[in-house]
Amino acid sequence: MDFTQLTDLEFDTEGNLYALQYANQSAWKGDFDGSVIKISADGTRTTLLSGNGLESPSALTIGADSAVYVTNRGDRPGGGQVLRIENIKSVPEPSSALGILAIAAFGAGCLHKKRSY
Repeated sequence: MDFTQLTDLEFDTEGNLYALQYANQSAWKGDFDGSVIKISADGTRTTLLSGNGLESPSALTIGADSAVYVTNRGDRPGGGQVLRIENIKSVPEPSSALGILAIAAFGAGCLHKKRSY
């Protein structure tokens, strides 16, 4: 996964890097859905929030409570807000070879079961 229009980066106390995308695709396309992506020291990426109300985010910080705080809709006078995103353990994106192999093995197992009937 490549990044598009990064607006902020922040490290937490455990060494994870958080990347904030202003838009997930080129802004000239008119879609300003952004995302917050957590990147662990081993390179594993986990999307904490993408779209779902996250629009034109401009900055982020990690709070003392380990939550991620993001300024949202910063390009709209009078419409900006601060979002609090719980920094929970989530399923990593299958961007690593191991994740892709696991998904492939699961799919092959399901296909084998289907043929057995």
